Order: sequence, then C-alpha cells, then structure tokens
Amino acid sequence: MAYLEIHQGSEPRRVELTRATTVIGRTSDCGVVLASPSVSRRHARIVRKGQAFCIEDLRSHNGTVVNGRRIGQPVALADGDQITISEHRLEFRASGQPGEKSPLRLEMTDRRGETATIISTRDASCIAPPIEAGEVGAELKLRAVLDITRELGALQVEQLLPRILNSLFAIFLQADRGFILLKEAGSGQLAPKAVKNRSGPDDGVLRMSRTLMQQVFEQRRAVLLADTREVGPFDVSVSIRGFNICSVMCAPLLGRENKPLGIIQVHTEDPRRQFRPEDLEVLVSAASAAAIALENAQMREELLAQERLRCEVELARKVQLGFLPADSPRVPGYQFYASYEAAHTVGGDYYGFLELPDRRFAISLGDVSGKGLPAALLMAHLASDIRFSAISTPDPAAVVESVNRSLGDAGLMDRFVTLLFIVLDWTSHTLRLVNAGHAPPLLRHPSGQMEELGADVAGMVLNITLNPDNRYEAFSTTLEPGALLLLYTDGITDARNAAGEMFGAERLHELFRRVPNDPAQAGDLILREVRAFSAGCAQADDMTLICFGRK
Repeated sequence: MAYLEIHQGSEPRRVELTRATTVIGRTSDCGVVLASPSVSRRHARIVRKGQAFCIEDLRSHNGTVVNGRRIGQPVALADGDQITISEHRLEFRASGQPGEKSPLRLEMTDRRGETATIISTRDASCIAPPIEAGEVGAELKLRAVLDITRELGALQVEQLLPRILNSLFAIFLQADRGFILLKEAGSGQLAPKAVKNRSGPDDGVLRMSRTLMQQVFEQRRAVLLADTREVGPFDVSVSIRGFNICSVMCAPLLGRENKPLGIIQVHTEDPRRQFRPEDLEVLVSAASAAAIALENAQMREELLAQERLRCEVELARKVQLGFLPADSPRVPGYQFYASYEAAHTVGGDYYGFLELPDRRFAISLGDVSGKGLPAALLMAHLASDIRFSAISTPDPAAVVESVNRSLGDAGLMDRFVTLLFIVLDWTSHTLRLVNAGHAPPLLRHPSGQMEELGADVAGMVLNITLNPDNRYEAFSTTLEPGALLLLYTDGITDARNAAGEMFGAERLHELFRRVPNDPAQAGDLILREVRAFSAGCAQADDMTLICFGRK
C-alpha cells in the first residue's frame, strides 16, 4: 500500500493512501492533517487511479512543492518523491508497486553488558601506512583507492554515496554487503543513506551492532572483526552472528579536523572469505578519500543552495518593490512624499496609493511583524487584499475588516499586521481614517497645533486573534489649506544610536512641529535626522514614511 512519510519531530509518521482522494490540510476533516497556520485549510490532494498517484495543489496560499518545484497542475508521483508544504516535508512511498524501492531502515541489536572485542583496530585520523607491494592484490587495492580520490571529486552527495560503495566492492571482492550512515544535521544521529548488495534482493534493512557503530563513530577508530565465530559469547559478535555476518569491517568517515561525518561498513557472509588486517588499512585509506569527497560535495551543495537563496531573495525584492508605488501620486490640491527603506534585502513594511471612484483617494501604510521573506510574502498578500477590498467596498472600516478576514482565511495566524487605511475625498477635503494597531498619524494644523489622529478609535492589529470578525471604526476630519500629515512605521521611532537610545515618538513629534510645509522637504529632513541620530549603527527595522499636505 502506498503511503506518505511525514517528517515532523524526532520520529516520522506514516499515513497510508487507501482512499481514491486524500486531502492534505490543516483542518481535522483532512486525510493528512498538518497543524500549522501557514498550511491552508484544504491545501493539496493526492488522487489514486489504479496503481498511479498524482498530487494537485488546491489553490493554497503558500503553494505545494514537489522535488523542489512549485506545481501549478496535477503532477504524477513516483516512489521517493519529496513534497514540501510550508515547513512540512513529506515523502511519497509507492509500496506495493512493481519495481518499488524500500526505504532504508536501520536495525540494531545489543545484549546487556555487551562490549566490543576487536580483532584489529586502526586509528582513522591517521593516513594508513603503505602496504608492502608483495602482498596479494595490494597494488590493485591501492590503485582503486586512488580512483576513489580521482572520480568522486565533482559529484553531488546523492550520486556520491552509491559510487563510494561501488568502489569499495571493486576493492573487496569478498564483500557481500556494504552501507553508509551519515550524521543527521538536526538530531546528530546516524541515519542510513546508501546500501549495496553483491547479489540477491535488497530488503532495505541495515543490520549492525549499536556498540560497534558507537565505538567506531565516537572513538574515530576503524574496526575489524575477522571471524565472528571465534569471539566470546558476550561480544558484539553475538548480535552480528544473528544477522548472518561472518566477517565485518567498519570505518569512520572523518572530515576536516577529524570531524566525524558518518561510518562505512562492509561485511561478508562467507566464513571462507574473511577480511584481513591489511584490508582494514585499505578501508581506512578509502574512507579518508571518500570523506574528503563527501565533505566537498556537502560544501558545494551548501554554496549552491546559498546562491539559489540569494537569487530568490533578489527576485523577491524586485517583486516586492513592484507592489509599491513607482511615483508620488498626483491628487488635485495636494502634494505627496513617500520613502521606503528595508532593513534587509526584503522587508515587511507596505505603503500604497490607490485612486478610487467619486474623486476619492486611498492611502495605506502597513507593518508586518518580523523581517525577511516570510514578512515580504505576507506584505504582498496584504497589498493585493487592500487593493481588491478598497475598490469593491466604499466604507473604509469595512475594507479593513475584509482584509483581516482574508488574512485569517489564508492561515497566516503566526504573523500580525498593523495598518493605517485612509480615504481622502479631495473635493470636500474630508479624510476618513481606520487604524488597526498602528502608530497614529500626526497632523500639523496651519496654526502649528499638533494632533494624533484617531488614537481614541484605534482597533486591534490585523491577524492577531482567531476571531476574524473584529469590528473597526473610522475617524473623520477635514483638512484645512496648509495642513500637513505624517504617517510612519516604527522603524523610524525605534532607530537607535550607539548608546542604545531610541529616536522615539517625542523626538519625532518635536521635529515634525518645525519641518517645512512642503511634504518632500519635510520627509527628507526627518529621514536625515533619523540617519544622523543612528549613524554607525545597523538599521534594525524597515523604515517607511509618508508625508502629504493640502496646498
């Protein structure tokens, strides 16, 4: 029966695909439940047709990725395909299908008080000494070690491990089976990654002694049990004999500075073809060459992943900037200035201008919690929600309520959003403001009097509660000729100097009291003062500012 292996926590869980359609999502009625806010209620589904399976994304917010590619159409699944849904990793296993490959499983056994009585050991942190040329097969074995060094230098890890085992089987003709365990980055545990049989079917189960594995890995010493039949009854060979192993060698894979990466084990089931101490010397040399190739491959993959991430982040930056206005708007009787500076390549601040019917104009300023790509993705979601709701809904309070519901429906409850949404009627000069947990705008009247607009009717931040039907109230005022308004995100007031002191709201209010009446000059002056205040300190948060006024 085909199944999904869901890698979540220390132990993966398995869900068999017995139905014609299996839905994956975060609600309890789904066949596969992924309890995460970033997973849509009904995120994707797997459809079975006979012995074939395909996966389809159900127009989820964060998408479905198969083998590193986001899918737009149904995709056929093959055994071992990797499915990524938000932070969850799922593996499709096609058990029961012809030609299936069973997942590798490690089966270890030890008896109480069992110790390793070793026939021969070798310090794997040292290069093995040369083997005398007169020994049978020594020259061919050394040549094979050199081949490992030569051939494995430019392979990816997935290709590298089987090639290492192939090379070892070319060296040790008596080997019946070999496998490689690597240290997992997260848990630090050894996990099976590759296996090779000389002949016969492979059941995917790797059998070894836990004591032997730990001794090789932790002490960084290669081990040879030449004949498991000749060792005492309380030795690890008791366990090994139960696995029908007659002679075994095990060596650590040591990277730079003797860092253990994993282990290699080869064994024979034929008591007439035992490994010898000189074979252990060759295995240590081969393992040393293999470890260097493995570490290089891992480093190369990390560099490629970093480069892919850099390109993705740069693309995300360009896409994000596409959501922001390219120019200052032209509204009869008004002047506008806006500035956006992300703390990182991409940020979580958002501002937008939108012309509405009936000579109205919308101004929005938002701040998504957090930074980087997750915040940028939510910012893009916010931008599209505001645009759609503002065009279709005349009431600004209803617009904000609609945006709040949309964020909740998208399953993005792990991040909240503060938002100012303003609708300006440029014929009557009436301004209607809805505040969802953001710092109130500052209004400087022509008389010089300062006012925080709508502080008394500010509502909850968006996406902060499981109740998506929070009500919001609009604040109304009329702008006189010469009135000047300032909207800003907390990157302005939270900017710090070398002494750790914040720029603060009080300093900003005092500065805004004396800026020129021209919005562009006023905005530039405020930004210059903030940068001068925090000179020499890294920008900790996105800084966005909108300044506009009536002529």
